[in-house]
Amino acid sequence: IICGILFIIASVTDFLDGNLARTNNQVTDFGKVMDAIADKILVNGVLIIMACNGLLPTIIPVIIVLRDTFVDSIKMVASSKNGKYSKVKTITKGSTLSYTNSNLASKKKYYYKVRAFKVVSGKKVYSSYSDIKNIKTK
Repeated sequence: IICGILFIIASVTDFLDGNLARTNNQVTDFGKVMDAIADKILVNGVLIIMACNGLLPTIIPVIIVLRDTFVDSIKMVASSKNGKYSKVKTITKGSTLSYTNSNLASKKKYYYKVRAFKVVSGKKVYSSYSDIKNIKTK
């Protein structure tokens, strides 16, 4: 029960931290990376402890940890191609805005992320970035 309460407290503080950073427009690349690492440690740690105590089959945390490692590896490889993402589109208030970049080479795959913003009290408040998306040019 104590572990469950600590997990809930850690999850709530993680949520509040992210909200505070977005509300105050203090989102950084370092914060995004560290938040993702902290989330993985929190969730995977609980799964491993549950498996060690016999509350969960061991294969479940093994599969989830391997999947996380695999997905994160793919994300790192994709982001290291150029180090930057080509902006393709932005979505705000349910409508889609298009962005055209005529400098993109044909028949090539480009990676991008999407981020939305909302104006609150005259200031732009940005959401976190989406997962990595890709598009192949014609």
